[in-house]
Amino acid sequence: MRDFISSALHCGSLSSTTLHHATAYYESDRVVYLANLHINQHVMKKLTLLSPILTVFALTTMIVLVARSTINEAGLDAGMLLGGNLFLVVLSVISFLLLHRSVKTPNPQSFIQNFYLSFLVKFVLVAGVALWYALAADKVNRLSVIICMALYLVYTFIELRVILKESKRYNAP
Repeated sequence: MRDFISSALHCGSLSSTTLHHATAYYESDRVVYLANLHINQHVMKKLTLLSPILTVFALTTMIVLVARSTINEAGLDAGMLLGGNLFLVVLSVISFLLLHRSVKTPNPQSFIQNFYLSFLVKFVLVAGVALWYALAADKVNRLSVIICMALYLVYTFIELRVILKESKRYNAP
């Protein structure tokens, strides 16, 4: 771009004022591009860290969708499993983002406070949704509820494993 502007100036088709404005525009475009590149790298890093959680979500969803008729014949509620899985992954992603932000702070108390806060909020919300399901459903499918509890434990384990690995990277001497 700069070479093109310089050659146009030498040919006499551009004035020096136009060149200055074009160069300033080029530089501001470059800054915007670099800022967007930094934001994209930041988003990609978070997605990379979230990939184990998102992989478990995708695999669980695919299994339930592919084997929906078999799951329903076995006495499980496929719709409840899909809804529970979606609810749990949203909670895990929000909790992960909260904990990941606190890992970067130099204050270790911040991480512990956010860990307990995320655990408590997740626990209360999961208990509330389970209570709502028990009250709203005609017949409570206990096995589906137990599977969702197991998914909760899997998501929590993966979330903490990734967060603790990331905290070692930030807090390494």
